[in-house]
Amino acid sequence: MPHFKIPKVSLLSRSESSKIRHELSRLGRLPDPTSIESRFLAGSYALAILDTAFRTLGLLPRDTPPVPGVVQKMESLAADPRFFDVEIAELYRKVGGSPDHLNRLFKRHKGLTLQRHRDAVRLDLCKKELMKGGRIGNAAEASGFLDANYFSRWFRRQTGLSPTAFVNSSIRPRSNRN
Repeated sequence: MPHFKIPKVSLLSRSESSKIRHELSRLGRLPDPTSIESRFLAGSYALAILDTAFRTLGLLPRDTPPVPGVVQKMESLAADPRFFDVEIAELYRKVGGSPDHLNRLFKRHKGLTLQRHRDAVRLDLCKKELMKGGRIGNAAEASGFLDANYFSRWFRRQTGLSPTAFVNSSIRPRSNRN
């Protein structure tokens, strides 16, 4: 029978390989494989191996690193209505650090820049206020806008609808056309 050399293909990083080797060695050291306790342990070790393998193959999402405290602080400042009228650069100064670095860090962990995140928070507040039956001026004020006209332009840029059109489209029942 001919002997074929199979090329070594490694999808696992060193830490992933190490995790799997560790779990396999734990499996091999089980004292009594027939006991109930050993069966549960063997199952948990096997699941840990499968978890690592599935994450490596992309069948499960990879573990995400914890969100740094500075990102959480920026997120809470951006969502605080008291800071809606504060420039983004000022928020960065409150947190401390380079605005460019902090913006990249925020985007890496949240998927949006700090400005876009704040706009999304404000838009959500506006929509809630408008849906409660609030006037446009009240929605503008609740979301930190001093000028209702500027608020209307901003709302239209965000949603493609004026605040009035948004309320009308949300209230009007949708008909079932077949």
